[in-house]
Amino acid sequence: MADTGGLRGWLRSIWRSQGPSEPVTDTVCDSPDPLIPLLVPAGGQVFDFCLFVYLRWSSPTHTYGQLQSFGHQHAATARSTVRRSAWEIGRRHEPTSIADVEREINRCFAGGLCYEDDRYGTVRCEPTVRVLMDQRLRQHLEPLGLSRAEEEERHRGEMARAALAEERTRFWLDTLRTFEGAPPLAEETDADPVRRAELERKRARAEMRRRRFLLPFAAQLADERLAQVADALSQFRWQRGADLVTVLGSARDDHRRVGLYEFAQAYDRAIELFCEELGLSVDDVSVPVQLDAAADG
Repeated sequence: MADTGGLRGWLRSIWRSQGPSEPVTDTVCDSPDPLIPLLVPAGGQVFDFCLFVYLRWSSPTHTYGQLQSFGHQHAATARSTVRRSAWEIGRRHEPTSIADVEREINRCFAGGLCYEDDRYGTVRCEPTVRVLMDQRLRQHLEPLGLSRAEEEERHRGEMARAALAEERTRFWLDTLRTFEGAPPLAEETDADPVRRAELERKRARAEMRRRRFLLPFAAQLADERLAQVADALSQFRWQRGADLVTVLGSARDDHRRVGLYEFAQAYDRAIELFCEELGLSVDDVSVPVQLDAAADG
């Protein structure tokens, strides 16, 4: 039987050349999806990139059946063309750079491929490449990737918990401060700028001491782990402060016994400033130091 498809295509082309112009709709078909990847060596020649090449064919002069048959006949040639270009690209990349390789290969074939059909005219082929990692390398990296994902998820969870703990602690600090009857913080209005700056520094130090004192109690209401750390920090600060005040007191007494009263007074002043900084109350440096429970500056 004569092939009427060629006749129809020829008549269609004659009619289009003589009749009014109209939009030309291309016939489009896809080659079957590849089942076996094309292997392209990666940099170092140890691992390969696995390429899956998808082909789309289009023509304004072919019927669907003609185009499908043409694509079936030329699919191997098109994939071979892609592989030759990908071979050179793959060697320039590390075996883990699958996204870069995929992007570069697809950019290389963005203009498509053109084939001439002697009977029905030009056929356009648009390859799309998907690149996968070498299975050997994937198996090696999989445990590392899972471990990293677990660490990142744990980090996000810890950061979220820390943010909540901070918010709750601030809330309970302000609440306890209010219940303790602390005076509201107000701006200093002294006309003398030097005195005003000094008053602001004293106010800030008093507020810091108050918050240090209340922090372990607020942390108990906010987060269990934070409470443990805050309590340990408070105990550590108290012990180190007590030890230092005791040493300074001993040095003061030693200088006083030998008549170096100016040095003794300097040690007294150092003890006073240090206790003020830490919110400690010292009646006699020869005995253990106690926290100033009031600590309200």
